Amino acid sequence: MPLIDTHQLVWIEKSLPGGRVTKKDVNTELAELKKSDKRRSSFTVDVFSGYLKETRNHQSKVVKWLDEQGLPWGLKQVLIINNKIPDVMAKLDDEKTENEKLYEKFLVSLPENMMRDKAAYELGDLFSESDYKTYDLLKSKWKFQKHRGLVPDPDCDPRAGWSVSEAEEMKKTLKSQEDHLYKEATRELLKRASEPLKNVVDKCKRYDGGKDGRFNTKSFINNVRDVVNSMVDGNLRDDPEIENIRKQMLSTICPLDPKSLRESESMRTKAAQDAEDILLRIGSFGSSV
Repeated sequence: MPLIDTHQLVWIEKSLPGGRVTKKDVNTELAELKKSDKRRSSFTVDVFSGYLKETRNHQSKVVKWLDEQGLPWGLKQVLIINNKIPDVMAKLDDEKTENEKLYEKFLVSLPENMMRDKAAYELGDLFSESDYKTYDLLKSKWKFQKHRGLVPDPDCDPRAGWSVSEAEEMKKTLKSQEDHLYKEATRELLKRASEPLKNVVDKCKRYDGGKDGRFNTKSFINNVRDVVNSMVDGNLRDDPEIENIRKQMLSTICPLDPKSLRESESMRTKAAQDAEDILLRIGSFGSSV
């Protein structure tokens, strides 16, 4: 029997606030200091840090579970056999309730976490209470909506006329292609992360003195910051090791200032060592991809 007679489409629409706030005034200040065009750079801070991790991981886990219940269709839709539909929809209702509880926990805890951020001074002078937004505004940013629809008519989409065995074979092919593309994208992400770190090591180890020395480049540290900003979206499967690498770059390399490095040999030594440590970590992870 064709899929149109035996299956339905199920998918989830989800969203969470990002937590990254653009600091235009800081970007302008940095651009003036580095004599660069402010339109070519962006400076952001992560005000939520890991506070949303539990909610985000739960959403990802539910999406992964749904993918395992049937066959991929497209646009995040999953083809589910009719006799499994009631159980799948009931499960998604339960998971929606659980995710809403986790998000509510995040919202209730946010004022306390905001004050902890302020006290810890991790954001320094970049801290601003207004960046954390209001409860009502953040409440509207959460979405976890399940959807159910009919398989299109075979005249509109030939796949609807496939048999189950034909669809299963296509699923295997698509999975293989997806895995291959994921590995290629991840290797490229790691390569882009490595290049500016190697530059940090080179400049710190081979500094030859003088007013400018080897740090007379506008992109010396900004290249690292740009890569760090791109690693959130570039982490296609939310791999925790990629996130840990990103956080290590964020905490050790991104705060560096070329002027301070020129003036301190000990800072250059530490910066080079920190960058080399991250490069070793990237290499170790990359060998397993």
